[in-house]
Amino acid sequence: MSNQNDESQKESTSSTSSLTKSPKKDANKTIDDFLKVMNDIFDTVLHDQNLVHIIDAETKDLLKILRFAKKEYQYICYSLFTRMFGFRSLFTIRSDYMLNLTDKQVIEMFNFLKENKFVDTDIKEDGMPSVLKQLTAIDVKNIGLRLNIKPKRSKDKMIQALLLKCTNQPIAKTDISDIIWKEINNKLGMYAVRINDSFRKHINHVYLLATFTNKRFQNIENFVQRDLKRDFPDFVPENYKVFSDREQFLRYADACELKKTLGAIKNHDAVQLQEIGKKVHETLTTLKRTNDEIYLNTPHLKRFTAESVYCGILTNICETLKTKYADKVQEFLKYLIENFPRSHRIGTWYMLLYDVLIFRKQTKEAVNTIITALSTKKEYILEHQIYEFTHKAQQQKEHKSIDQKCHDELVGLLVDPIHLEHFPQAVVDAKEVWTDQSGRQRFYEIHNSDGSKLYKNAEQVAQAHYIETCGYTDGIHCEGRIMHSFTLFFWEIIYSQTPNIPGTFLSKYQEVPLDMYTTDFYKNRKQLIDKRLKDIAEDWTYKEIIQNATEYWNKYSHISGLGGPICETLDIKFLNIIVDCIGRKILSKIYERLVKDIHQYRSEMPDLFLWNVDEKKAKFVKVKGENDELSIKQQLWLKYLLEIGANVEVCHVQSRGSKRKLDDNENDHQRTDQ
Repeated sequence: MSNQNDESQKESTSSTSSLTKSPKKDANKTIDDFLKVMNDIFDTVLHDQNLVHIIDAETKDLLKILRFAKKEYQYICYSLFTRMFGFRSLFTIRSDYMLNLTDKQVIEMFNFLKENKFVDTDIKEDGMPSVLKQLTAIDVKNIGLRLNIKPKRSKDKMIQALLLKCTNQPIAKTDISDIIWKEINNKLGMYAVRINDSFRKHINHVYLLATFTNKRFQNIENFVQRDLKRDFPDFVPENYKVFSDREQFLRYADACELKKTLGAIKNHDAVQLQEIGKKVHETLTTLKRTNDEIYLNTPHLKRFTAESVYCGILTNICETLKTKYADKVQEFLKYLIENFPRSHRIGTWYMLLYDVLIFRKQTKEAVNTIITALSTKKEYILEHQIYEFTHKAQQQKEHKSIDQKCHDELVGLLVDPIHLEHFPQAVVDAKEVWTDQSGRQRFYEIHNSDGSKLYKNAEQVAQAHYIETCGYTDGIHCEGRIMHSFTLFFWEIIYSQTPNIPGTFLSKYQEVPLDMYTTDFYKNRKQLIDKRLKDIAEDWTYKEIIQNATEYWNKYSHISGLGGPICETLDIKFLNIIVDCIGRKILSKIYERLVKDIHQYRSEMPDLFLWNVDEKKAKFVKVKGENDELSIKQQLWLKYLLEIGANVEVCHVQSRGSKRKLDDNENDHQRTDQ
């Protein structure tokens, strides 16, 4: 690889790049911001003694050349890496982003990128089908016309016709292929490039080292598409080594790369997924087992091992294939259960194994799976999974294959099932607008007093019902808002580095401490958290709680922390409503549930929140459309809210005249026509 000459480096460092001369100042600023973000990623790794030892000499040399290159060259490389996939003409890119560049400068850029092996220039390496997909629909159509192929309805159909033309004329196959390649070259031109695979891999590794602590950013497209104006939480990254050597990191990186490819598999291709599952299973059997003692004080860091990532991949594959390849999935699950008995996924594996056995009509074995799970692994199984097991067991405990001993052992391990009839319920009748499109959200026709019509979804119908008939003045879909209010009140505890908890703040790109989604988060900060819960419930005066909420909102709402920037879903007015109408003691209890296991309880709260500020009252409502059923997680939230004294209800929005699953006893259920 050649280095740029001194003159080029001076040109770069003195900021005399043609980018700075562009009349498009806004575009220049966007480019400068993008370069700042990307260069900051690589500088972060190069200046971190716990990460830089992972990078090999070749990667360091590449980064050095790129870092001292002209802005245009940096921008093209980073853009090809993050958002320009396949071959693109540099002149086309010039037209889109850098109009001020001269033709000569574009050619110089091409030579620099090619010479340093940042890009590939041989379009045939991609293969004809792939390159044709990278062309515009018009270009593909014109190539077809050149070969007397009638235009097709879509670009894909046109590509199929071109490839078929080659296949169906074996004598002239070479000639036709040559014609197509010549036309492709004419369309892309002499200066078409794509990022070099080796260079991409080097950059990928550095990017992963910088951002591995933030799951949301493991796909770089998500990182560059975020709002660059948003700040990350303020803390000092710890001096902590997660990867002991380069080999350990490369195993982890390979696993992460495979995980990303799963998302690209179209239509959950079962055959392809099964093959990947076999390879992952084989890899796990040969992989050196992680020493749990290393993670005794930092169990939250075990997720950054190849072993953990592969277990996650195999779990996802089992969920997808449990009925299509039941025998193979059963083999995978038994391996996982036997070899990783203390995994946080153990409840999921037993649940999937139960489903597979039921599918294979092995009822007794399925029931024994529940017995084994609840008798030997209950400490690792989540609450909602225990109730799921109970729900499944109730369906099978009287099966003819279950003897009395098995029955007795089973029922002794189960929790009391949740009785849905104990939840307050309302029924709202509305005229459904029918559609023949499956999977579409239901809408209902509402008549105003002036005779006009409105169309509302089930949640909007329910909200109107409570405002019109139940004394509430306003309502809102509250998904995320309660979570954000929790984040705000606990911000200074979540992001405090006192007490010192090893391995929780490792990267400037983190949005939460690394033990946030474990039960250890509460255990590690128990004293601080308990005090804050008590402050909210009773110790702070009303004036103090409002003042603190306002202060926290002003300080932190713009920062991308737990759940993203708070200001996107929550304002000070709504914070006051939450405190006033829910009540401090109930609010504190809701926060207690979240803070003790936010991973398990951050979702499935009632989705509709109603209030009346004057009367200081609020109601949580879970809205269900016709034939919708409450999930176990939703049932557990409703059960908990009732237990702490919150006003809760399940509202069933039904089509007029439909057959209801609910008991139609008017004394039991409030019914209203809309």
